[in-house]
Amino acid sequence: MDIKFEETGKVLSPIGGLPIAHKILKKLDIEEKITPYLPKLKRKRGTSEGDKFRTMVLSFIVGGECLEDIENLKYDEGFLKVVKHVNAAQTYGDFLRGFDTEQIKNLNHKLIDIALESRKACCLSKNEIILDIDSTIHIQHGKKMEGLGYDYDNNWGLSSLGVFDQYGYQYWMEVRAGNTYTSEGSLECLEAIFQRIQGFKKRYLRADSGYCNKFIMKLCDSHNISYAIKLKGNMRRSCLKRVTAWEKSEKLKYHDGRDCEIATTYYKTKDFDVWNRAIIQRAEKIIEINVGGCIHKIKSYDYCSWITNIQTSDMTEEEVILFYRKRGNAENFIRELKNGLDLKHFPCLKLNANKAYGIIAAFAHNILRHLGYTDRKNKVHYSKAIRSKIIHIPVIVITTARGIIFRCSHHCYERVILFCNLIDEQFKVPKLHYS
Repeated sequence: MDIKFEETGKVLSPIGGLPIAHKILKKLDIEEKITPYLPKLKRKRGTSEGDKFRTMVLSFIVGGECLEDIENLKYDEGFLKVVKHVNAAQTYGDFLRGFDTEQIKNLNHKLIDIALESRKACCLSKNEIILDIDSTIHIQHGKKMEGLGYDYDNNWGLSSLGVFDQYGYQYWMEVRAGNTYTSEGSLECLEAIFQRIQGFKKRYLRADSGYCNKFIMKLCDSHNISYAIKLKGNMRRSCLKRVTAWEKSEKLKYHDGRDCEIATTYYKTKDFDVWNRAIIQRAEKIIEINVGGCIHKIKSYDYCSWITNIQTSDMTEEEVILFYRKRGNAENFIRELKNGLDLKHFPCLKLNANKAYGIIAAFAHNILRHLGYTDRKNKVHYSKAIRSKIIHIPVIVITTARGIIFRCSHHCYERVILFCNLIDEQFKVPKLHYS
């Protein structure tokens, strides 16, 4: 049968679940906590700095991918009722360009505090925190953007440094020049995070070989942080000289499925006076060499190696390797930022403006993680599924003298009320009992 279209005078919106995300933003007091570190208005009129920040965060949550998308959201009555006012894209660009280096640093510090508070509200592990630090390239196609450069793989763009915990919460977001070495700036960010996670009994750091240096290991030791870091090739070669025995692993395979052997030794340098456990894994391979027209097959090995201060009594060699391999989950969170919040691209020519844009996206990412853990703790959805299930709820927007009403279908109404009640329960202040 043919489907016909008819008009209605009712005001409709496809993002009726946005007030749920806004509720989390209010419960965490994000706007109040970050407002002192936002650029001040040149003229005291129009929307405030906090209003602009809130609008940009909520734009990321509904799926906005650029500054123009924020401006276009002014035509959505539901979004407009939540944020009160939407400015032009140019205004948000000016807002981003107003950030200085100190404000960006303070925003990152607040990102840590609010991520820990959100994690606590979701009743996630209070005893253990596992941090994964990594950098990634954001490929750009322009030439005039400040900070553009080629990375080690000859990709043209900007680089970013991020830190995530085992639940996907982000604790640091720093957009950098594209040719920045992977570990540059890591000491400052790890120091800020380590100072704030002293309450956890078990604290771990996982990192790839780009972060394998004495400064990071000393920082971890000074804060009593257990770490598993991949060894660089030149470091591994010095360790191989001290290996006395190899044992075939019955539980583990090499990353490509081959049988492997494991050895343990210790690593020490002239500058780093602590003997750390070095774990080396190798898998056999056959190399064919052509000598005088004759093919000779020579047995050789592929190696992977790690350095750790985790004691053998806490984790065996195989357990350390399995523990480190879970670091790959951080790649999913980086991919979520790029695909779910479109941080493949940055909107401004000024590097500091893009730094601020990246941190605002990180706040939105953490709110989406909060929504995901409110929905289900055993298998948390990423942004696309969260938007489909929680945010993109069709509603009729009704304005009355007493306030705003979002009217939705029966099954959507039950879902919205359920999430609102769950969020209220998460931030419920326990009552004091007096004897």
